[in-house]
Amino acid sequence: MKLLSCISIENAGIKDTGGVSMMVAVRSKRGFTLIELLVMISIIVILIAIMFPALTGVRSQARSVVCKTHQRSWNSVASLIASENNGRFKLSYSDSSSWVEPLADYADLSSDLIFCPEATRVTASASGLGSADEAWRYSYTDKDSNYHTVTGSYGLNYWLTDVPTRRLANPNDRRKFWRRSSSLRSDTPILADCAWLASMPDSNRMLPSGQVPTTKDWIKTFGRTVGTGRMSYAYDMSNYCIPRHANGTSINIAFADGAVATVKLQDLWNIKWHREFNLSSDVRIPWLDGESTPRLR
Repeated sequence: MKLLSCISIENAGIKDTGGVSMMVAVRSKRGFTLIELLVMISIIVILIAIMFPALTGVRSQARSVVCKTHQRSWNSVASLIASENNGRFKLSYSDSSSWVEPLADYADLSSDLIFCPEATRVTASASGLGSADEAWRYSYTDKDSNYHTVTGSYGLNYWLTDVPTRRLANPNDRRKFWRRSSSLRSDTPILADCAWLASMPDSNRMLPSGQVPTTKDWIKTFGRTVGTGRMSYAYDMSNYCIPRHANGTSINIAFADGAVATVKLQDLWNIKWHREFNLSSDVRIPWLDGESTPRLR
C-alpha cells in the first residue's frame, strides 16, 4: 500500500518529503480570491481617477502649444506683408472679401494653420460666430459673383490695418488705427483666439452699461438671437473673451514684438489694442468667479 502511494505521488510530480511539504505544494497553485480581485480592481480604478485629470490637462497644454505655434506663423506672415508694403498691413477686408484669403501667397490655408486645436469644429451657421470650442464661418460673394466660405478660430486685430473703406460708426475711430508697423507697441495684439475672423476691441465696447459677457456661451446665444450670428462691433471685445485655454480662463495672443502668450480674460482690457485704448485693470468676468449676476466695471 505504501509503495502504491509513493508511485502516485511521484507520478504527480510531487516528492513525498513529508505531509507538510505536500500541503504547501498544493496551496501554491491556489489563485486570487474574489475579495483580493475586487481590491485590485478598486486600486486600479482609483489610480485612473487620480491620473485622468492630469492626463487631460497635459493634452490641453499640448493643444495650447500647437495653437501658439500657429499664431507665431501668422505673426511672421503679418510682419512679412508689412515689410513688403512700406510698413502697412494690407489685410483690410470688406463685405465682399476676407483678410484670410490674401495670405494664401504666404501660408498654406488648406492646412490647419487657421484653426486652434481647441476649436476645429466649425459652426453650423452659414456665416456665424464661433465660440471657445467652435470655429467661425464667414461666407460672402465677391464682385464677380463668386461664392466664398472661409473658416477659422483666430481673429485679426483690425485696428492694425489700413483704415477700411467700410463706414465707421464713429468717424473719430480713424485716429485709432495703427496703420504702420513702425507705430505699434510691443504689447499690441496682431492676432488671437477669437469667435470671429476680425474684431475692433475698444475701451467702451463690451456690453451695455460696461458689462462683460455674463456666461461662457453668451456669444453663441447672442448670435442666434440676432439671427445672422454676427454681433455689432460695439461688442467686439466679447469676441476675444472666450474660455479657450488654461482651464477656460485665458486665450492665446500673438503680439507685435513676436511673442505669443497665454493671457487671462480679465487682462484683455489692459492691452493696447489701438492707439487711444484706455487701459483698465479692474475688469471682472462674472462666470469666472462663479457669479450669476453681471458685475459692472
